[in-house]
Amino acid sequence: MKFHLVNLLVFFTEIGKMDKYKEIVLLGGGMFGKAYLHEYEKNGKTNQCAIKKIPVSSVQPELQASALREIEVLKKLHHPGIVKYIESFMHTGDICIVMEYCESGDLEKKINAQQSVPFPEEQVWDWFIQLCLAIKYLHGKRVMHRDLKPNNIFLTKDNTLKVGDFGLSKVSECYGAMNQTFAGAIGFCAPEVMAEEPYSSKCDMFSLGCVLYNIMMLRPPFVAKNVYAMMILVKEGRYTQVSPNYSQPLRSMVIRLLNVDQRERPSITQVMNDDTVRAKAKPEERLRRVYQHQLNNGVLLDNQGNGFVFDHYLNSIRDNNQRFDGLAEIFEAFLYDEMMNMGLIKLPVPVESTGNPDYDSPGSFIFATENWRYCERLMILIHGSGNVRAGQWTQRLMISGSLDQGTQLPYIRKAKECNYEVIVLNTNDNQSDTAGCRSPRDHGEYVWTHYITKCTAKQIAIKSHSAGGSVVAHLLSKFEDDFQNRVRANAFTGDCCLFGKKMQPFVHSATKSWIVSDKNLGTPLPSNGCECASAGTREHRETPHKAFEPVFKFIAEKFGDGV
Repeated sequence: MKFHLVNLLVFFTEIGKMDKYKEIVLLGGGMFGKAYLHEYEKNGKTNQCAIKKIPVSSVQPELQASALREIEVLKKLHHPGIVKYIESFMHTGDICIVMEYCESGDLEKKINAQQSVPFPEEQVWDWFIQLCLAIKYLHGKRVMHRDLKPNNIFLTKDNTLKVGDFGLSKVSECYGAMNQTFAGAIGFCAPEVMAEEPYSSKCDMFSLGCVLYNIMMLRPPFVAKNVYAMMILVKEGRYTQVSPNYSQPLRSMVIRLLNVDQRERPSITQVMNDDTVRAKAKPEERLRRVYQHQLNNGVLLDNQGNGFVFDHYLNSIRDNNQRFDGLAEIFEAFLYDEMMNMGLIKLPVPVESTGNPDYDSPGSFIFATENWRYCERLMILIHGSGNVRAGQWTQRLMISGSLDQGTQLPYIRKAKECNYEVIVLNTNDNQSDTAGCRSPRDHGEYVWTHYITKCTAKQIAIKSHSAGGSVVAHLLSKFEDDFQNRVRANAFTGDCCLFGKKMQPFVHSATKSWIVSDKNLGTPLPSNGCECASAGTREHRETPHKAFEPVFKFIAEKFGDGV
C-alpha cells in the first residue's frame, strides 16, 4: 500500500501545528524516524511531550503505512499503561506524532544501567503486572502489539511502565482471529510469527515472556552470533534457565510464557487468573501510587480526604477519560476481590474455556455463590450496556459515589441474607467470537443454557438494569417454558423494557419497573407493558441504588413471603 504526499495531506485534518511546540533535545532514532523532546504551554503551565517525526520523502511506503497505523491505533487507546497519544499532523514533509513524554527513558536503558545487579523480585513482579494490565486492555480491544520489547516500553519518573510504539500493531476483526504476517523483532517475537504460520494474540504473550526474562536476567533469552542461529534458538525454545534466586512462581511464569507451542501458551486472561499474579496485583497499591487516592469504606478519597473529581485535568477530555478508565480497572479488581471474599466463585464462559489448551480465546466468566446449582431460590443480576462488567451497575457512580451505590454488592449481601443463591452475569465482556461471548444476548442465552437450566431452584428472581432488560426479553423468548415455571419476579430499573404480545401474561404477573421520575420513590406511574413505579430520582444511573429496598420487597411478595 503506497502513500504519496497528497494522500497524507488528506489523512491529516490539520497541517503545520508545530509552532506551539519548542524542540529541546533529540531523544533517539530508528527505522521509523527520530523522536524529540518538546515543550509547550497549556493552561499557563509548561508541559513536556515527545514528538516522533517520520520523513515522508526518505522512508519506504511500508514505513509510512506503519506510522499511520500507529496513529489510528493510539487514537483509540486510553489506559495508564499505554503511552498517551496527544495529536498528529504534517509539518515540512514530516509525519509528526505527538505523545506523552516518559521521563525515565525506555526499559532497555533501565536494564542496561543495572550493570549485572539483579532487580529485586518485588520490582520484577510490579513491572510484570503493569505490563499484564496493559496487554489485557489491548487484547480486550482486539489489538495485538506484535513488537513488545524493552525499548518499546517506557518508564515515567514514578516507575510506571508505558507500552508504546504501535507501528506494527494489528486490530483483529474478532478475538481469536488468526494472522500470518511477519512482524516484530527477532529474539522477542514468537516462533509461529517468525515461521509465518497462523498466529493469534498469544504472540504477545511470548514477547511478554521474553521481556520478563530480560528483566530478571538482564539480557534477552535468545542470544546468538547471527540472526539465523537466533531463529533456531527461538524455534526450539532453547535458553538458559532463570536464576534460582528468583521464586518458583516467577520462574514458572517465564517457562509458561516461552512455550513454543502457542496452544499451550497461556492467554492474558489465564495469566491474570494465576493465583500468584492475583495476590501480587494489589489494587490498593496501584490506586495509591498511580492516582494518589485510597478507598475509605468504599468511597474514593484523595490524600487530603477529598472525593473524586472527574475534571482533574483542565480542558483535556482525553486525559480525564484515560484517568477514569484507569480507575475503573482498579475498582474492578477491588470489586472482584470483595465478591470472592463474600463467597462467590468464578464460572467460565464458555464452560470449556478453563483447562483446555486448545482454547485460544480467553472467553469470559460469571460469578455465582457456591451453592448455586442446588438451591430453592436463585437471584440473577444483569447489568446494563457500555463498559460496566460483572457486579457493576454504573462505573461513574461506583467511582464518584461509592462501591455500594454503583455496584451489585448490596444486592448480593441482601440476597444471601434472604437465603437466595446468586448468579451475576457479565454480558458486556463480549469482545470474543467464542460461544457465550459474542454479544449480551448470546452471553445471557449461553449462561441460561449451560448454568441456569442445571440449577434446581424452583423460584427465580431476575434483577436487571437499563439495557440488561433487552437480555431478559431475549431470554424470555428463548426459554418461555422455564420462565413460566420458575421465574417468579422480574425487576427492572432505569426504564421499561418492551416485550412481545405473546409474553404479556407473564410480564403482567411477574414484572415491575422502577424508572426515572421526580415523583417520590414507589409512586405508581403509567404502565408501559408492565407495572411501573418511580425510582425516586431523575438520574438513570441512580435507579438501582434508590430502588434497592422496593425491589427486594417485590421479590419477597412474588416468592410468597409477604412484606
